[in-house]
Amino acid sequence: MRFTLHSFIRMSPLMLASAVLGGCADGVTTPAPPSPTLPGQVAGHSAPVPDLQGLWVFEERIWVLQPSALNPIIGAPAVATPMTQVVCDAEGTLDLEQLGATFWGTATQSVVCHVDGVQFVPPPFAFNPVFAVRNGRIHGHSLYFETGHVIGDGDEVPTQESDCANRGSIRVVGGVVDALEAVGNCPVPFHPGEQHSSWSIRRP
Repeated sequence: MRFTLHSFIRMSPLMLASAVLGGCADGVTTPAPPSPTLPGQVAGHSAPVPDLQGLWVFEERIWVLQPSALNPIIGAPAVATPMTQVVCDAEGTLDLEQLGATFWGTATQSVVCHVDGVQFVPPPFAFNPVFAVRNGRIHGHSLYFETGHVIGDGDEVPTQESDCANRGSIRVVGGVVDALEAVGNCPVPFHPGEQHSSWSIRRP
């Protein structure tokens, strides 16, 4: 029966005495307090949270669909079609901090792109050499994080709308995290294009 104040008031004196004294009867023990949350664990979960803290190396394949009128701005060759598919390969490092099931950090990267087999290096404003990893969350062996631009002195460009949302998985071997995989989706500012990416992240 669900115990409410109404049912308590309706109890007879004998029932009330039995209920009170019954809590002190022999064989009835006081429940133990909950165990404290240990480092690397989340309250309510006994399994340790995968450890992502530290240095990682990554490779990222990026697909950008953009209006061809923007090609000269990023150094891409001119094409005859209204839209251009740009494919870029990034590689670099991630330096992550972690607290429980949340993580964040900073990344560095170098990027090379190509259009129709023509290779070019995009300018820094297209793919910033340093960017932020923020709002990282771990759930079991799944993860979510956002990546956004960082100015050279470490100050972040304040528009969350330009952040990429990345979702993926954590690979654990022998109790140790040895790889992360993710796919990303980014809004493209100033034009109706789209950007997608695929991450492969390993320990150095």
